[in-house]
Amino acid sequence: MTIDPKEAANALGAVAVVERRTREALYYAGASSILILWGVAWAIGHAITFAAPTLANAAWVVINVVGTVASLLIGFARSRRRARPWDWRLGIAFVVMIVFGMFTQWLLGATQWREISAGMWIGRFFILSGAFVVLVVLADYAWGGAWFNLWLGTVGGGAMVLGGVWLRRVGAGG
Repeated sequence: MTIDPKEAANALGAVAVVERRTREALYYAGASSILILWGVAWAIGHAITFAAPTLANAAWVVINVVGTVASLLIGFARSRRRARPWDWRLGIAFVVMIVFGMFTQWLLGATQWREISAGMWIGRFFILSGAFVVLVVLADYAWGGAWFNLWLGTVGGGAMVLGGVWLRRVGAGG
């Protein structure tokens, strides 16, 4: 039996689509735990910033350190379930990103938490989620007033947690 070039191209295209969707599902499943973790961290951090502003800087340092370590542990644990070993370059890049953010904040000095409440997002889902969170941050910055941190912790952190739950559902199991 022979197959013509058009049929072969269609079959290869279908395989490529399945491969892309599988990779996306695996990535989403891994990202869901980290997104939920950071959504909860955001909610806690902004609640502390709202309720006890004098503790905000110390709280965010602790939250960022604990969140970073927990994210690395989640990534490491997930990598042990795959045939491919953990790539420490990813962990180092994540730590460098966090240290860079903290160093930048230190250099800016007088910047308040309102000005730094934005993040980096990748991928189609992450672009849409990130755009939503950025819109929430901007709207809250403009109109939130004294309720800024409470609103941001609830809506921004809640959006991340819900996004993580959604990713877990569409991914390949958390």
